[in-house]
Amino acid sequence: MKRQIEWDLDLLPSEYPSQIKNIYYKNYSSERIGFSNWIDDLSKDYKYDIDWWLLFPSSRNPNYSKLFHYICILETFKKINKSEIFLQITTSSEFLFNLIKKGSLNKHKVDLIKKRNEKRTFYIDYLKSFLFQFYLYFFVRLFIKKKRIKEKIFIHTYPNNKLEKVERLFQFKDKKHSNNYVLVPSFLISKNLLFWSKLIIKISKNNYVFKEHHVKLFDLIYAFKFIFRLKKFKKRYKKYKNLDFSSLIYSEINNLKNFNTYIIGLLNYKFVKNLREKEEKIKKSICWYENHELKGWNMGFRKFFPKVKTLGYQGFSPLLPLMNSFPTKNEEKFKVIPEKIIVTSPKYKQIVNEFNKNIKIVVGPTLVFRDIFKNFKKRTSIKYLVILNEIKNANIQILNWLDYISNNGVENFFYIKTPKILDMSSEIEKFKNNKNFRFTDENLPKLMKKSKYVITGGVGLSSVSLEAISYKCRLLIPVVDPLDHIYFQKLKISKKFYKLFLSKDKFLNYFKNNLELKEKKISNHDYNNFKKNYFNMGSEKIFF
Repeated sequence: MKRQIEWDLDLLPSEYPSQIKNIYYKNYSSERIGFSNWIDDLSKDYKYDIDWWLLFPSSRNPNYSKLFHYICILETFKKINKSEIFLQITTSSEFLFNLIKKGSLNKHKVDLIKKRNEKRTFYIDYLKSFLFQFYLYFFVRLFIKKKRIKEKIFIHTYPNNKLEKVERLFQFKDKKHSNNYVLVPSFLISKNLLFWSKLIIKISKNNYVFKEHHVKLFDLIYAFKFIFRLKKFKKRYKKYKNLDFSSLIYSEINNLKNFNTYIIGLLNYKFVKNLREKEEKIKKSICWYENHELKGWNMGFRKFFPKVKTLGYQGFSPLLPLMNSFPTKNEEKFKVIPEKIIVTSPKYKQIVNEFNKNIKIVVGPTLVFRDIFKNFKKRTSIKYLVILNEIKNANIQILNWLDYISNNGVENFFYIKTPKILDMSSEIEKFKNNKNFRFTDENLPKLMKKSKYVITGGVGLSSVSLEAISYKCRLLIPVVDPLDHIYFQKLKISKKFYKLFLSKDKFLNYFKNNLELKEKKISNHDYNNFKKNYFNMGSEKIFF
């Protein structure tokens, strides 16, 4: 008799039945190169079209696009469907339901249930972006004095949402170069227009230059007419492993969620184009390189200022879940990425060039995390510090895991650091009755210096986890992202610094049975070597 498994495709992968989850996780790792090469191939038809490069399917960003996730689901289904297992599959996705229902894919008939799907077009996201960007445009034009920008290094940045420390990315220590560069900010959408007004007024007194002074009103209108240009992408696309994803690709292209990223990318492009028309002299272009909307910035400079050097700075450890931060061959060939990428450790080179071995990569200084090299006195007044990241789904899963062990007899106290930018207030409200939780927005390095353990996962397994080890914290990692279990292997980090938990029950077992008592001590020498290997003090001259 066949064993039956119920598989709800709408659940997060960490919640899938264990046998399915294991196969899905393997696919999530093994399909990366094939998927990126496929997207690269699709891009050939639109190689000089900035609209294409800003679309979610072409971005390869799994937080914006479900394309890769659906591919991993279908590859997992293929394998499970060949075994002696009877599947009951539930999904709200019209695309997945129809594809699985086809006889060519469904070798053994499964029990397929279609849930009601509430279709959302996210027009509210379009409207929010419209109001926000037009407000910025007219506020800057009316109240901020335009500056001269001749013969400068142009650095694209995202200001912090705290007035006391506005610049969070390019924190240069050497002030002698301050007259050589200007910072060009892009603003993340927010309801608090009064705050952004105060912030703009404050940074206008420093070496910040605003795109809004250099793009025309027509450019802004052109950016928002983007939705009327989407019809050109309705076509039959090349199949992936004999499966046709054309309808899904076009559906994602027409989804206006996170629409503001499109606008940022298009305005970046128009900004650089207008600089060329004004015949501005520019020394160099630098951006904080995570790709996507920065394609507008880099494509602009490489097209309109071909002799200007373009650099992308990854001032963080590799964001393994975010494929968009690893360049492809055609992204380089069609010049939508910087000519050279700066990383902060030699250990990151091999990971960053996963999809293109010929990417030019150099090692530069860590700017955001340089304080780890300062002497400090380690304390352990906080036993468990939980660090949430900027990805909502991962945070929800971490909170659910902690809530699960709290409801099953674990009475440990968890200090939970809220994200810097992402608003988690409505999700946090659901856990207000959990007496083991204390949410805080205290300075993260200060929290780490007095914490024994750090719990994080998902995109949190980037610089924040390595920063925690540098502050002599041990890591406890609930595997909430399919790549969490291989991240440290890829970086060749010793297992003595961290412990992984593949399920809620194993997480619960660790706390209930005090397994921390069996952990070996880590010497100061080990911690110091770790810092030297994964963070580079370097010199800021590489930027100038």
